[in-house]
Amino acid sequence: MIFEMGLKAENGAIRFTSGRQFAFLGKLKIPVPSLIRGDIELLEWYDNEKQKFYLDLKVTSKLLGPLFGFTGWFDAEYLVFKEPTIPQKFKPIRKENRE
Repeated sequence: MIFEMGLKAENGAIRFTSGRQFAFLGKLKIPVPSLIRGDIELLEWYDNEKQKFYLDLKVTSKLLGPLFGFTGWFDAEYLVFKEPTIPQKFKPIRKENRE
């Protein structure tokens, strides 16, 4: 599955919204009808005082209504890499080029 993603800055946060979605059957790229897809809306922001990232996620379907949601926070650790390449342990396990 792949989908288009829109983003917009608002009040110190970033809002991500999904657009058209596609499924793959072999090398065939098939559009997922809007009636059955899961539409994503994610609001992400950082609280300087608490030094935490916050998320508010909603996944809905035109056919089934609310499917999934999450509201919470996480901490991040920033690592300085002195090497010119990313260490293997931080790379994806699987990579597939579609477009």
